[in-house]
Amino acid sequence: MKSFNLIILILFAYQLDAQQLLNPNDYILVYFMKGVEREKTITENVAKISTRFKAHELKNRLATMGLSEEYITPSSPDFNEADTIKILSDGSKIAKLNLAKLFKVKVPKGKDKSEILSDLNKMEEVLYAEPFVLDAPNVSPDDTDYNLQWGLKNNTNIGADINAEAAWDIYTGNPNNIIAIIDYGINPHPDFASKIIFSDQGYSKAGHGIKVAGVAAAIGGNGQGIAGVDWNAKIYARRMDLTGGDPSVMYQIITGTVDYSPNVYVLNNSWSSISGYDNLGNGIEGLYNLTHRQAFAYVYKQNRVAIAASGNHQLLQPGVVSYPGGYDNVMAVGELVLMML
Repeated sequence: MKSFNLIILILFAYQLDAQQLLNPNDYILVYFMKGVEREKTITENVAKISTRFKAHELKNRLATMGLSEEYITPSSPDFNEADTIKILSDGSKIAKLNLAKLFKVKVPKGKDKSEILSDLNKMEEVLYAEPFVLDAPNVSPDDTDYNLQWGLKNNTNIGADINAEAAWDIYTGNPNNIIAIIDYGINPHPDFASKIIFSDQGYSKAGHGIKVAGVAAAIGGNGQGIAGVDWNAKIYARRMDLTGGDPSVMYQIITGTVDYSPNVYVLNNSWSSISGYDNLGNGIEGLYNLTHRQAFAYVYKQNRVAIAASGNHQLLQPGVVSYPGGYDNVMAVGELVLMML
């Protein structure tokens, strides 16, 4: 196993504005082994990826559920089906989930989602059908100065921090470390300087990814901004698409990040998967998702470390495990808050 420096980040939970996002209750994620495929058409030099049924019999069975082609869309239209096998440096092979066979199914109005799920899972053409999940960001501190970063140095409750200063006396990081920030995008910032080796364009969710990247790897000791846990690490930022949901994350983790470089050792996931919203607009945690699980298994098989937020939903949903932090081979990190009642 490759050696690497493990960076543990303090992660926090975040409440989404449900009105800005698609409702995962309206969708199902389906892996079709056969019978349904992507189809590329070009109109006026604009390429469009749509869905095609290969057999009338299958089309008719789906029609009885109210599912025509327009209700079924490819989850990862840009995925190259030839990339389902990863060959490592030692010649061994790792199989990837074929994202070309994953489709997002919209539940027609008036139809029962649980019945459609049950019917799809009975079809011989379907490997699995599962509830669709949305990936919700978790909040990072809004602090702009180190003396406010109580997670690194807590002056109110002495010792209730990660002992960052003691660690920095020994080691302040290495520019050969690459931290992947799977989040909502970042932008150029003085505290990042030349650290960013890759970043998707743009950012969203009130700069959530910028704050997370800062906690991980903002330059320390430069007299401005905040100090990251690793002062010298490089930042590799992949932007998640809130409207795309789970398949977008799968694509970013597998194809966009792990396959990018063998030197991306740590993948930070300051978000959690929600299956819907309660009456107050709070995300509903705790849905195990097979598609996500395969992405993080792929990370583990290549000796990378995946870190995820444990969430702070326990007051509203006590005892509920947050995912992806709850998957095997994923390190869940959070904070313990003691409240005086």
